[in-house]
Amino acid sequence: MKKKIKKAIRNYFRKLYYIFPERWRPNLLAWAIKIHPSWFKNHPKVLNKKIYYGDEILLLNIDIYKYKPVLKSYKLAIHCHIFYIDLISEFIDHLSKIPFRFDLFVSVPDKDSQQRCQIYMSKLKNAYEIKIKIVPNRGRDLAPMFAEFGQQLKQYDYLVHLHSKKSIYNKGVTDGWRSYLFNSMFGSAANIQKIYSLLIENNNLGIIYPQIYHRLPYFACTWLANKSQGQKLLTRMQLPMINGYFNYPVGSMFWAKTNALMPLFDLNLKWEDFPEERGQTDGTLAHALERLLGIVPPLTGYNSVIIQDLKYPAWSSFRIDTQYLTRDIQFYKSRINKEKVKIVAFDIFDTLLVRPLLNPDHKKNNIPVLS
Repeated sequence: MKKKIKKAIRNYFRKLYYIFPERWRPNLLAWAIKIHPSWFKNHPKVLNKKIYYGDEILLLNIDIYKYKPVLKSYKLAIHCHIFYIDLISEFIDHLSKIPFRFDLFVSVPDKDSQQRCQIYMSKLKNAYEIKIKIVPNRGRDLAPMFAEFGQQLKQYDYLVHLHSKKSIYNKGVTDGWRSYLFNSMFGSAANIQKIYSLLIENNNLGIIYPQIYHRLPYFACTWLANKSQGQKLLTRMQLPMINGYFNYPVGSMFWAKTNALMPLFDLNLKWEDFPEERGQTDGTLAHALERLLGIVPPLTGYNSVIIQDLKYPAWSSFRIDTQYLTRDIQFYKSRINKEKVKIVAFDIFDTLLVRPLLNPDHKKNNIPVLS
């Protein structure tokens, strides 16, 4: 039954594709390949591309990836921003599973946190060099990485970034987000080996990060209030602007080739570039940088791998399928009928663009269009 439904959906979109003007089709095809690559694995546009896995971005089931153990020694740096020191045990648990040598850079907010990190992290057997610094409370986790340690981190071959994410402002809506990211990026020695070998074995692969957390809305994969900041930084890096939906490490945790992020390090951002902390939930330099972590590698010739969430699977890297395409009429009724709902807004894309194309006679037949 599921196969028939999937086939019907695919056939519908194929017909829809040919309704659009021919000049729009290349962009539509590129977008479709990006959000559902498995439909196009035998398409000439994919087969003719001499790039990793046939596309710039791959949603990968890491469990089935067959890896070669990393034997050669590379320069690996791990940056941890630990604002909430009560989470130190989680960091130690995951870092202790790394089966090869690394240097550790840690940013903390105060002296007590620094001392506790020194005690705990000195026990990590594979941490070769450990640097723990007290930093200002500015720019969340990314200001410490770029403004404090940037000149040192850019000297390494590979980079890992993680932080003590709590998202207290949303009152528990994203509970489990940090654990999901940690387990996706670390979890076990075998999982770490897979991710690291994937980076090393594929020269064009620049960054690896987990799929967007299942409780986050798919529209988080846009600029939101950060477009102006992003435009300024892309202009400084002499890179083109990206619009619409795009992939990036939502939550700003990742593994990467340092060269894939070099344009960001070469911005030479300073502490004063970041605004003072006032509990901002969007629209800051740090929020723009978070998105650029995913945008910059593809713009500079690197490919990306997104680690698929197997517990809450979605074929769309943005989760458009599970959050939008699977909704039925009862879903909308339950929300519209809530007492606190006073205004209902409709997406005009369907009524003003898709329906007129499907039924070109709607105007001459005076068929009303709702908007």
